[in-house]
Amino acid sequence: MNALFHDITGAIGELQSYGIPLWAVEGKPYPIRSVVYHKNKTWQSKIENNNVEPAAGAAWQELKADLTAGDIQVYNKTESDKRFQPLGNYQTAGYSYSKAESDTHFQPKGNYAPAGNYAVKGESYTKAEGDTRYQPKGSYQPSGDYALKGSSYTKSESDGKYQPKGSYQAAGYSYSKAESDTSYQPKGNYAPAGNYALKGDSYTKAEGDGRYQPKGSYQPSGDYATNSTVNSKFDAANSNANNRVPNTRKVNNKPLSADITITASDVGAYTKAESDTKIADAKKMGTDAQVTANAANTNATNANNNANGRVPNTRKVNNKALSADISLNAGDVGAYTKAEVDSRISASGGKNTANKTDNGWWKCGDTGMMLQNVHTTFKDWSDNVVNFPIPFPNKCINVVVSVNSSTNNPGNYAIYVKSWNAKSVTVYISGIAPGPLHIMAMGY
Repeated sequence: MNALFHDITGAIGELQSYGIPLWAVEGKPYPIRSVVYHKNKTWQSKIENNNVEPAAGAAWQELKADLTAGDIQVYNKTESDKRFQPLGNYQTAGYSYSKAESDTHFQPKGNYAPAGNYAVKGESYTKAEGDTRYQPKGSYQPSGDYALKGSSYTKSESDGKYQPKGSYQAAGYSYSKAESDTSYQPKGNYAPAGNYALKGDSYTKAEGDGRYQPKGSYQPSGDYATNSTVNSKFDAANSNANNRVPNTRKVNNKPLSADITITASDVGAYTKAESDTKIADAKKMGTDAQVTANAANTNATNANNNANGRVPNTRKVNNKALSADISLNAGDVGAYTKAEVDSRISASGGKNTANKTDNGWWKCGDTGMMLQNVHTTFKDWSDNVVNFPIPFPNKCINVVVSVNSSTNNPGNYAIYVKSWNAKSVTVYISGIAPGPLHIMAMGY
């Protein structure tokens, strides 16, 4: 018994730490319908005296928000309606005659003379007249338009050719399981469709830093001209200056009369700090946004370097010629606009939320799964109806309860969950002095 109390105490401690008891070798065997947490999943035992480590199979069933009747090996409503008749008071097959059998075996109730030859002269037909007017007594069908023998199906033939009357989908109306598995991928959290480099097809930052020097203006290696050659080249450059961009030319409304710097706001994009703040809650979208922000910064730097000094009037910035003032936008530098980043962040799902009070709750922003915790008191020998801190939006799928008892013998009291719904749970407690009651519920 001490070992049992130790296990119970440990299970309650795990319950209060994790919300659901962890599966442990020391806890074997587990009873049927017991719930444990193992390897980042929640499992329920499908058998008594379960000694198997939780995994999908005959011994354990993973608890998920979208369980179907097939997942727990029971009939759904449609299958049950086809297999069973409505609840009622029925006689065993063959216990009584059907209407057709009764009509064949018996005549209508009435006052009849005993069997005999009662024909009164002149008031009845003679045998010869009767034989002429009537056919021999027997079991005949009522007068009507009947199909000839062989022109209609027998019961057994009809049962072999047709299915019972019911509401059926037309053939091809829905996918089979095999077709669904082929057409769709498992439900999960995926990056949005896009043009991504395969792993290994692009350099990492570390590889790029190891292969290339910082971008800048460098002299190529080689033999350089003498001063006189330079002077002659300088004269030619001056004469060629007439074909250069004037220093009044602008890039994103900034004149080239001095060195300029193009910032993220100049091209309608977020800065790195703004992108990091926006994308921190967007999970996998964060990586894409960071890469985009880096590309925007690199392209903006390129534009700045191209604008230093005089450049040919045929030179282009992001494929836009400098023959006139130009303006670059986020699309020109391969970046998302602010509206596009906000839209992608919204599509990735909301944040996880929680109420961290004693009677609080936690909700997953991605799947909608909820855990609720209740601390209250109970009354002995009665049904205790306890409301959850907030109703589950759809349904409650599991409830675990425990009590504090340092003065009562566990062998003399009973605690069990009678029922639950999306708003509350009913717990029956007997044989123990009133005290604290702890409840953990899961749902969505």
